[in-house]
Amino acid sequence: MRKQRKNPLVPLVRFTIFAVAIYAAYSIVSIQSQVAQKRIEVTGLEQERNLKEQQVARLADELESPLDENAIARLARDKLGLVGPRERIFINIGR
Repeated sequence: MRKQRKNPLVPLVRFTIFAVAIYAAYSIVSIQSQVAQKRIEVTGLEQERNLKEQQVARLADELESPLDENAIARLARDKLGLVGPRERIFINIGR
């Protein structure tokens, strides 16, 4: 019988295939981790968007609804610092 000579490149090819497989597995795990992080980020951004949409809807309702005298007086007190004709202002000078 004739002996077959072993090809010296076979171990190198096996090692190369093994190295590529390890790199591919590492890449897949890394990408899955990034995808999971981005999904968490998307969830947070969706919640923020929903809050902003609720704020916009509330502000749109405020713009469309007519203001009554109490609402006008409350806005004047809160935003402008105004007082009514019979209200007294007390200033604490003991600070």
